[in-house]
Amino acid sequence: DAIALDPVGPATPLVTFGPSAGWQLRSDGSLLAVALQTAADSGRIAMLDLRAGTARWVTDDEPGVWHRWPVWSPDGSLIFYSAAKAGTTDLGIVRFSINGSGKGPIHGPDGNGRELIAFTPDGAALVWSAVRAGGSTAVLDLATGRDRVFDDTTASTALSFRAPRPRALVLVGGCCAGRPGGSLFLWDDLDNSRRPLVGIDSAPPAAIGGADWSPDGRLVVATLYDRSTPADSSGRLVYFDPADPGGRTAISGTAGAQAVVWPRSGIVYTRMTADRSTEFVQLARDLGASTVIARVAEPIVARILVVAP
Repeated sequence: DAIALDPVGPATPLVTFGPSAGWQLRSDGSLLAVALQTAADSGRIAMLDLRAGTARWVTDDEPGVWHRWPVWSPDGSLIFYSAAKAGTTDLGIVRFSINGSGKGPIHGPDGNGRELIAFTPDGAALVWSAVRAGGSTAVLDLATGRDRVFDDTTASTALSFRAPRPRALVLVGGCCAGRPGGSLFLWDDLDNSRRPLVGIDSAPPAAIGGADWSPDGRLVVATLYDRSTPADSSGRLVYFDPADPGGRTAISGTAGAQAVVWPRSGIVYTRMTADRSTEFVQLARDLGASTVIARVAEPIVARILVVAP
């Protein structure tokens, strides 16, 4: 779902769509690109104008071909997507102009394909994940066509990028079954250096479920799970300076936290309620107060995307 959040009014659902292979809002919040299934073996990308309430297809109908995981270019004029035949044979990454001026290949076929995530803050590279169990973390430099890979031998997820180097927060592990959370790493994708921040091997042991940079890129907020006891604990929010991850500060009143982002307006996180619905909670900038800004029936919300029109 896409939901408009009015600080002085109720949350308003904008659009709900069916089976999808990815979606992304343009940075100004006006347009939604969504990959929709059109047949048993096909899919196209549609563009929804959330202000006008209109929608249209932006990629061609190609029977037997899936158009998946759309990502907006930084200037909002292009949509990049991954194509696959019969859902499994990768056809590469394609760039498509929303004004109809044409499309062109960006990268050729690669294994099972690439799930496009976002652009890096400088707009020079695409963040992507291999289509496989647990995923992976890598960036494609659009100028050189070369990939920079975090670690192709382990499951990982790119959580957030900031402008200064080292700029990427990467979650290693934490996939599917087992206890929640994984280990959080700080990755410099330009020289491929990395160091652990918080993880199951730290003292005391802890796991991270989600994390994001502060708006100025100086601090990290994360959903932390205590691994010092055999029993699973609920997530809670902490924040810390990446130069001193052991000096993290707990944010009171955030037990049960799941997904988290840190926009300019203040930290937003989700939590499951007793009736298995999900609340979206916004913290004041000074962390002294919280407000429930939306509520949905689904028990788990895996992703929050914030735009500031």
